[in-house]
Amino acid sequence: MSQANTVLLRLAEAFEASAKEFSAENARLAALGKAKAAKTLKPRHEVADQVWLDFRPDSNVQASAEPLKADNALRIQVADRGDSPWFSFSYALSVEALRSARFLGLLISGRAEGVAAFRPCLRYVLPDGFKDGFARNMILLESEAQDQITFIRIDPALRDEAVGAEVLFFFEGKSFDVTLNSVENLNI
Repeated sequence: MSQANTVLLRLAEAFEASAKEFSAENARLAALGKAKAAKTLKPRHEVADQVWLDFRPDSNVQASAEPLKADNALRIQVADRGDSPWFSFSYALSVEALRSARFLGLLISGRAEGVAAFRPCLRYVLPDGFKDGFARNMILLESEAQDQITFIRIDPALRDEAVGAEVLFFFEGKSFDVTLNSVENLNI
């Protein structure tokens, strides 16, 4: 085996081991193809157990969610974001799983009709509100399904104070059509 293949094999093994900390979250996200279909979304719409689509109430958002059982994926269509300053896909994350990590890694596979972009965020739910930490890069999805990875630095002080955590994907633009094939959390 070449040295390059050995390094890639070790890297793949390390990523696989790092996903074990988030086995409950990753199992929920692996079942996106079984999510609840919705022709009309309400704010903080739960599409699966502890997995939500969210936007500001009373903002005239026109959006739908459709599980794609054959692809085990979730299709999110936003025809018009209305007056909402945000639209997000989000899910609960174990604070305990973050305790041994310096970074939260996100391995995301998806595609879009046209181009779609979102910025991943780690939200620390605190006793008196919340604080957000963002990935440095945007995730761009195009018509060809692709795997992308990004990292969010974990703030130890916020992590230790947090009573809960969520990951949010804040989508850009007034309209988009996105299919999330898989989302996997990595403890790095």
